[in-house]
Amino acid sequence: MTSIRLGTQEGIIFDLDSTLIETHDFPVRASEWLLRQVTDRHEEMLSSYLGALIRAYRQEIDNVVRGGDYIPPIEVIRRAIAAALHEVGLDAPIETVERGAKEIRDQHIRLADVTPAVRQLVRRLHTMGVRLAVLTNTFEGHASLVLGRLGLADLFMVVADTGDVKGYKPMRGVFETVLDQLGTHRESTVCVGDEYYADVVGATRAGMQAVWVNGRRHSLSKMLERYGDDTRPVLVVTSADDLLAHV
Repeated sequence: MTSIRLGTQEGIIFDLDSTLIETHDFPVRASEWLLRQVTDRHEEMLSSYLGALIRAYRQEIDNVVRGGDYIPPIEVIRRAIAAALHEVGLDAPIETVERGAKEIRDQHIRLADVTPAVRQLVRRLHTMGVRLAVLTNTFEGHASLVLGRLGLADLFMVVADTGDVKGYKPMRGVFETVLDQLGTHRESTVCVGDEYYADVVGATRAGMQAVWVNGRRHSLSKMLERYGDDTRPVLVVTSADDLLAHV
């Protein structure tokens, strides 16, 4: 794996959740709320429900990635909640599913935070003249709202969510759209993200280098075996705070 200095790059495209910002497990809190509405066994069922929710969410995203019609994130969440409840043998009225999706969306805004190190990282890169962007699969409009609330919005030339690009990472086109808006060359633009498939695979297949924020400490060798050695990131760190040492 090669070394990289972020401050020498022409542009950097950051992921949002679990990369730039910490959201303090907002899906977990929202899921706890939902399960309390539909079962007395909410504590014992939380783990299995969350597993089903993540699988259903990824399946809905993958349907779009593989050529299906674009659907907005809030609808992805609604469908994932309904599928997850069904998988674990629970049922809920449509109104409760709607409120559950809204709870996830609202918790995302409410709990988003940024560490001092990440704040320093972004400001330093901006001062050095690196063109910065955010590309996220999160709710339409949330990236701008969160970055604005945290006082970081003015540091990014481009802030793009799924509604802006009408697609989801790892689709090649969403990276190319942001790259065009950023006005940088793919060879000198780095993507930084925590999801290997969405961020690293998507970026490398779009011809850019990738930095993997591996906070969950997954095996790189297993990822390379699954997705190919051509997706190898140029840098792996365990948190975005660690990126300060690579400016």
